[in-house]
Amino acid sequence: MPRTRQVAKAKATEAAVRTAKAGSPAPVDAALQLVEALPVPMFVKSRDGRYLGVNRAWEEFFGVSRASFLGKQVQDLYPQNPAIAEKHLEMDGQLWRNPGGQSYEATVTARDGRLRDTIYYKATFANGSGEVAGLLGAIVDITARKQAEASLLESERRFRRTFELAGSGVAHIGMDRRFLRVNRRLCEILGYPQDELLRLTGRQISHPDDLDVINAQRPRLYAGEIDSVRVEKRYLRKDGSIVWVSFTMVVERDAAGKPQYEIAFFDDITARKQAEAALRESEER
Repeated sequence: MPRTRQVAKAKATEAAVRTAKAGSPAPVDAALQLVEALPVPMFVKSRDGRYLGVNRAWEEFFGVSRASFLGKQVQDLYPQNPAIAEKHLEMDGQLWRNPGGQSYEATVTARDGRLRDTIYYKATFANGSGEVAGLLGAIVDITARKQAEASLLESERRFRRTFELAGSGVAHIGMDRRFLRVNRRLCEILGYPQDELLRLTGRQISHPDDLDVINAQRPRLYAGEIDSVRVEKRYLRKDGSIVWVSFTMVVERDAAGKPQYEIAFFDDITARKQAEAALRESEER
């Protein structure tokens, strides 16, 4: 661009900013000075959508100097991503029609072309006549939070898959001894559908002769004297048949060390017990 055209464009931009500010309240400049040192990107736009001011954090976030951008509009900020500009224009339009405040999430292009997840907070301001003169905006970068949420969801998905596909029966048991969560394998071992099993306690389906096999060790587990409970015991399946299980239980604690719920693992050892009984009978004969 020839030097004369660059100078003319710069003067036109400066004139546009002066014109826009002329219809804005004097405190706008003071507000910009106050937010200059804030770490959150902030900006002021006139009623016609021109940027009247931005703070240092805004410059760093977008990699654009204020000197080169004041007087321009949001379309100029996203020349390669017009859809982002359209989103902001749509939200600005809502504010012009219904003055006040608003907030919304938007994925924007920041410096070096990076996509960032953000929340925009905007509020209109009035001139001396009480008419809407422009808006003040703040941008909160929530990319890290979004990534953490996505990682958590993925972790939960993997946990659910591992829980459901485990070869052992697995259960979370509340402090009231009721089943909080059970997997498919445990339902198969005990012969109960999941909804029915979740209404029961382990004691209700224990063999009468094995009712206190686990309870005898629970106090030591809760007190931290032992890391886990390991026993072999009998349960009664829904059809009344007996199933032997190798039972292992640990306790999940809160940050203060208080027990929150039990995690139990059940392995069907009925075939092994029957084989052992048959062997004993054979030896006795």
